[in-house]
Amino acid sequence: MPVAGWAPGDAQPAVELADLRLFVVLAEELHFGRAAARLHLSQPGLSYRFKALEQALGYQVLARNRRGVRLTPAGEAVLGGARRLLGEAHRVVDDGSRGARGELATVRAGFAGIALPAEHPLARRDTVALADLAGEAFVLFPRELEPQTYCRALLTGAARRVVSGSARRGC
Repeated sequence: MPVAGWAPGDAQPAVELADLRLFVVLAEELHFGRAAARLHLSQPGLSYRFKALEQALGYQVLARNRRGVRLTPAGEAVLGGARRLLGEAHRVVDDGSRGARGELATVRAGFAGIALPAEHPLARRDTVALADLAGEAFVLFPRELEPQTYCRALLTGAARRVVSGSARRGC
């Protein structure tokens, strides 16, 4: 599957999401033993994978010595982006799951209103009921845009003198 900004034939991305997750857990724990336990890996396995990650990056993200582990300046720079990217990956998967359950839909919103000349007696009102439009000539929007309002306008008699539109069809 194509990756945005990456095409077949290009060099492979330097790191995978799993590598970033490994790095984030290590950065949070700052301890290989605790990080390995959280990741359900052996400590030697985690050390091997982390060394491969730093080699792929081409720089160190953690400084290790006998006293502990700390983030390097490069590691601090990578950590925020890695967290954002992992969070977005989770949102993508959650959105797909919600879509599969029918919980996501596209909502289209619009505005159906009336425009009156300033000198018209109804123009001074804050609101205008459909019944107030009885006897007025106006252009009725297509039924498909707002079927309920369209039918109410026709059935209340507000649209007796429709200039445009197909009267009473489907109401």
